[in-house]
Order: sequence, then structure tokens, then C-alpha cells
Amino acid sequence: MVRIMFGESYAKQLRQIPLADNTVGRRINDISEDILYQLVSRLCTSKFAIQVDEATDIAKDAHLIAYVRYVADNNILEDILFCKPILGKTTSIEIFNIIDSFFEENDIKWNNCVGLCTDGAHSMSGHKAGLQALVKKKAPHAIWTHCMLHRAALVSKNMSEELNSIFTKVIKIINYIKNSPLRARLFAKLCADMEANYTSLLYYCEVRWLSRAKMIQRVFELKEEIATFLEENQHEEAHLWTNDNFIVKLAYLVEIFGKLSGLNKSMQGSQIHPFVQKDKVKAFIKKLKLWKSNLQKNELDMFSLSKDFWATANIEASKNLFIDHLDGLVLHFSNYFKDLDFSKFLWIQNPFNYNEEDEFELTTIENEKLIELSCDSSLKQKF
Repeated sequence: MVRIMFGESYAKQLRQIPLADNTVGRRINDISEDILYQLVSRLCTSKFAIQVDEATDIAKDAHLIAYVRYVADNNILEDILFCKPILGKTTSIEIFNIIDSFFEENDIKWNNCVGLCTDGAHSMSGHKAGLQALVKKKAPHAIWTHCMLHRAALVSKNMSEELNSIFTKVIKIINYIKNSPLRARLFAKLCADMEANYTSLLYYCEVRWLSRAKMIQRVFELKEEIATFLEENQHEEAHLWTNDNFIVKLAYLVEIFGKLSGLNKSMQGSQIHPFVQKDKVKAFIKKLKLWKSNLQKNELDMFSLSKDFWATANIEASKNLFIDHLDGLVLHFSNYFKDLDFSKFLWIQNPFNYNEEDEFELTTIENEKLIELSCDSSLKQKF
């Protein structure tokens, strides 16, 4: 209106006047409420599955985060459902009450909930008093699953005492340098003088599963700077950072954690489902067996960092240590992912391979529809 009545110069002046903070806040709240209204409207008429996680923020406050996957217009969509503070104890009953209250407030029916995904904590996964047991009382047909990413994170924690000792020493050195502002500044200056790519180390945060690989990768890239700094400060473990046996084990941890993080990231993202995750895990287990076989033949193509120190390190001791670790990973992956038998759901991936002898746990009417679909040659050509 101002542009039409008075010209562009007046319109520009008006545009430069900022909105009041309460106006911005009110608009954000309006947008948030509208988004929630749209999401709830879809959930009221659709089957859905939820994934919940309890997390603690930097202020030590506990929050319950819930995500939902549902069907809308023949598409599978994913959204964040809510993030609510947990005011009391983080027990299964407290967590369930938060979810149940949200459902009641927004008239969401428990009968439409067909799946629940959580981590493996007892308060979440317990069959008798855990969250899954409380949800099944409201939604008897809901299927509980242990989060695939959490399983992979649990597997990566399993290390031998010797490798765990290496990892612990690395964390100790990081804390020694970073916990003192003076030492952190001096280390940064040393890195700059030595023309390193980085001037600081990364803290390790256990609850951030991918931080392990990033942290130890940074340590390895700055190993020369760390060795020099510890020697100048006459640290008791300075000699380790010039020891090839220590460095070759550190290099192995860098590479194996990098591969585990790569697996974890490949199992994340929009529209990632158990079929994809099952294939990723099966492939990784086969890779572990291949790496073990190659190690036994003294082939290190898959561990290029370790290969550089192989000639000067204690080959047999390191090789046996790595082989044992790979064996342990295969065993733990097999234990944590032993329930990945999706044979009764194969019709989802390829309905044209229907066989009358297969048992898919479908009703007679559903089986009849699947037979019609599997015999439709025009659909088969199209898809």
C-alpha cells in the first residue's frame, strides 16, 4: 500500500522498521500450533508408529522426544511429534503418562498405533513394567522394536581390555590439554606453528555415538603435535606418542570406529526402514569376516593407516589383537541383530514373488488381494 501511494523509497523505509519481539513470538507460536494441528489431523485418520527417546540437555534437564511415521495420501511421512520436559523421575510410567496425556489432549487414538521404537533401556524395553508393556495395554497390536542405531552403538562399545586402555589414555590426554585454558592456548599455538590442519582437539561425549570416531580421528591427525606438547610439558605418557606399537593400535581404532560410524550413518535418514538396515548390517558382518581373513594373510588394504606403521610395530601381537576384536564384533553384531528375519514380510519388497506355500501371517482377504496383485502382468511390467 505504501509503495503504491507514496513510492518505493517510502516502502524501503517502512521495511526497515523491525517487528516487536512479542509480535515475532506470537507468529512463531501461531505457526507451531498450525503445524501441530495439521499433523494431528493426519494422525487421527491414519495408522502410525512412534519412536521415543529420553535425552538430557546441557542444563541437566530431561526431555522426552517423540517422532512419528504415518501414512498420508499413499505416502509414508515422518515428523517430530513433540518434545516435552520430564519433570519427575525418568521412569516408564512417567514417560508413558506424557505420551498418553498428549494423545488425550489431541484426540489421537491408541488403536491406530501399530509400532513403538525405543532404545534398550529397561525402563523402555521391559516386558512387564517397561514402556512397551504399558503401550501394549493401550495398543495390543503395536510391535516394539529395539532401535537399530542404538544396537549398532552398543556393539561399537565392546573392546578388549588392551584396546580399551588405548582409548582411555587418548581421552585422558584430551582432557589434560583441553581442561586447562592455558594448556589449550599453548597447544593451539603449537599446532599453528607446526602448520597443522587443526588447532584444537575434540571432547569425547559418550551419549553422542558418532563423537567417538570424530574425536579419535582428530587425535590421530594431531599425534605429532600431541607428542611434542607432552614432551615439552614432561607428561608421564609422552613416550607413548612416539611408540609405533601404540600408534598402530591407535590407527586401527581410528579406522574401525570410522567404519562403525559409517554404518551408523548409512542406517539413518528419511525413509530408511528395517529392510535397508538389515541389508546394511548383513553386509557389514561379511566385511568384518573379510577383514579378519585379510589380516590373517597380512593384507592391510582395508586399514591403510595401520599399514604405514606395520613394518616397525610388533606385527604378530597387533595382528592377533585386531583379529580378536573383529571376531568380537561379528559375535556382538550377530547377538544384537539376531531377530532380523523378515521372511514373513518379503511380499512387501516384491509382491510378484508370491508363493502359495509362503506364510505371511495375512488374513484370507489380504491373501486374496496379494494373489491378484502378484498375478497382474501389466503391473509387473510397469514396476
